[in-house]
Amino acid sequence: MFKPIPEGYRPAIPYYLPEVTFLNCEYLSAAQLGDIRDQLSHPLCVGRYYQHIAAIVIEGSYETVTTTFTIWLLDGRRLDSGYIFLDSDGSGRRDFTEVTFVRQLYTRALQLLKSAIPESELLKSKNAKVA
Repeated sequence: MFKPIPEGYRPAIPYYLPEVTFLNCEYLSAAQLGDIRDQLSHPLCVGRYYQHIAAIVIEGSYETVTTTFTIWLLDGRRLDSGYIFLDSDGSGRRDFTEVTFVRQLYTRALQLLKSAIPESELLKSKNAKVA
């Protein structure tokens, strides 16, 4: 016989922090990498959306302004940041300063997560009991 699954059990809840991978980040400084870890990946891994995130991939570049990220959700969807700081024609560095670098990445991540995961799904995950 099959053992019934208790009501409220959500098997997709990770029992670990989402994996964070840094690709092509050799041109980013140690301070920038630390800021990305402290102000982007860690808050996403323990924040409001952590139960839905499987992995975060940060992709660096020779030009800091073209740093992007991808968030993989547990349901298989992929959220790509795109180039955050470039103008629509790809020529300028709109809103880019070293001070706002990670803040802009984090703001974009929250926008993507908010549009991908409805509030009702967040409440359901928050209220789910782990068996």
